[in-house]
Amino acid sequence: MKINPKFTSQTCHKCGNVDAGQREKRDIFVCKNEKCSIFGKGINADKNAAINIAEKVDSKIELTELVDVL
Repeated sequence: MKINPKFTSQTCHKCGNVDAGQREKRDIFVCKNEKCSIFGKGINADKNAAINIAEKVDSKIELTELVDVL
């Protein structure tokens, strides 16, 4: 299974907000969406990207399972 990693390090894993400015430093991600539960909190950018990729994998697996049932 292939997952496109594009924008996964710029996308908040909590709210889905995408903004290149959320990568304040190379290794720190900070969500800029004021409505997000992690707004303004710095987290490891690689961890944030990994969570986004894992969620994409989960959604593809669920879609594949649904197609197999049909």
